[in-house]
Amino acid sequence: TTTCGVNLAWTAAAANCGQPGDVRYNIYRSTTAGFTPSAANRISACVTGTGAADADVSSGLTYHYIVRAEDVIAGGG
Repeated sequence: TTTCGVNLAWTAAAANCGQPGDVRYNIYRSTTAGFTPSAANRISACVTGTGAADADVSSGLTYHYIVRAEDVIAGGG
């Protein structure tokens, strides 16, 4: 079995309150461009860095990702 994966990276968000480390990221994935992020297509929550690996993909499909930031101190997560 061949394993496929996608390495994701994004620019850090600026925290409205607190320090830069007070930001967490939620990652959403779909095979449909322009999709709406929701709990149903969220693949990771509360990621602390600016990158992640998605090892749950299939060869031959095109994947689209959305990364949303939360300011933890401001009550986002």
